[in-house]
Amino acid sequence: MYTKITVGALTSTLETDNEELISLLYERYRHKDPAAFFNPAVRRGGWDGYKNFFSLQGKFKTGLFNRIVGDLALANIYPKVDWSSLDFNKVLVEDFDIEGIDFFDYQREYIEEALFERRCVIKAPTGAGKTYIMAGLIKALPAQTLILIKSTTLIRQTYEELLNLDFDGRSIGVCFGEGYIHGDIMIASPKSISKLIGTPAE
Repeated sequence: MYTKITVGALTSTLETDNEELISLLYERYRHKDPAAFFNPAVRRGGWDGYKNFFSLQGKFKTGLFNRIVGDLALANIYPKVDWSSLDFNKVLVEDFDIEGIDFFDYQREYIEEALFERRCVIKAPTGAGKTYIMAGLIKALPAQTLILIKSTTLIRQTYEELLNLDFDGRSIGVCFGEGYIHGDIMIASPKSISKLIGTPAE
């Protein structure tokens, strides 16, 4: 059976001559939105209330790569993987320790898993130290960084916290309604960024 995954920065594609495999993955990664009942589109009959994370064309968000490969392995299917569209010159580094931060074990686990997955969503309760987790990830990524935050208060708070940390010489910048300070690590609101690039914020 022919099976290949082409990995993209945001979206990846599974190609196979097994149509049943595509259908099975489509159903597996199709979930009912718990709030669908309240959506006007559902009430009008324009949407069935399901979110599809794997399309019938074999497309899926790259963040699901490891899960999908794991599902395929359970069925003894090992696809050829094409990584050629990604730039691996900027590799992730293992050192994310920052002077002044004593990471808790769970924070280290979050950071390590995020670096392993390369892209993910981290959900943590208030007071869990999400800013420190983010700081660890920034330290481990040798690249320019953009942090988007909606709340002006949180933008100021995050800027002040990161400003006191050492990211190997990378500077901290901020961009929101009250001004702009350039930095290698930029903290901004979506509205401010949209103004800079000339597109409407969602």
